[in-house]
Amino acid sequence: MSQAFSELLELQPDINPLNMSDDNIWSLVEEYLAVEACNRLQIDIGQLFESARLSPIEVVRRTDDIREYMKAEISAQLESLRLDQPSPNPNEFEGIMQKALTNTFLVFEGELQ
Repeated sequence: MSQAFSELLELQPDINPLNMSDDNIWSLVEEYLAVEACNRLQIDIGQLFESARLSPIEVVRRTDDIREYMKAEISAQLESLRLDQPSPNPNEFEGIMQKALTNTFLVFEGELQ
């Protein structure tokens, strides 16, 4: 959560942590889900990149591309959820992360081999 809050502060430096609006809270949730999904992805594919024939620079570039895609995927799904369900439960958030991971693997499948 601290990493998500740090990233949110970079994006919105004027945010007041003691008086967050609904939009701020949703943004924090989005950042948290993105960080968590990216961490899970790193656990799943980290060794693949380490043992790959890629240079360290290429590994970082591809990881950054994947991370950006996943953040966009989570953002789109979360916006849809917010419109349909203003008070989602933890299972719905978990579903968003799982769907984002699945879609990311499908989109980047060639780069992960």
